[in-house]
Amino acid sequence: MRLIALLFAAISLHAHVDEAVLIDFEKKCMGCHKAYEKNDLAPPIVAIQQVHMRLSDNNMTLAMQSIMTFLKTPNEETALMKPAIEL
Repeated sequence: MRLIALLFAAISLHAHVDEAVLIDFEKKCMGCHKAYEKNDLAPPIVAIQQVHMRLSDNNMTLAMQSIMTFLKTPNEETALMKPAIEL
């Protein structure tokens, strides 16, 4: 659950991030999901945010709920970025 809370904070420019949560996020997510740069491992965090924002009509609350739902039970059926998913 801390990881989900951190993801909210990390992709929202106005959020306050607890340092311990940020370190946890960096260890668990940022190894593959870079902030902005594209790589072969995983889409960048900003791309994930953009997809969720676009599909929720730029409603940050709905976008974050969508991300949280996926992070709780990630699977190919509920993935929005299907070409990028490899569970």
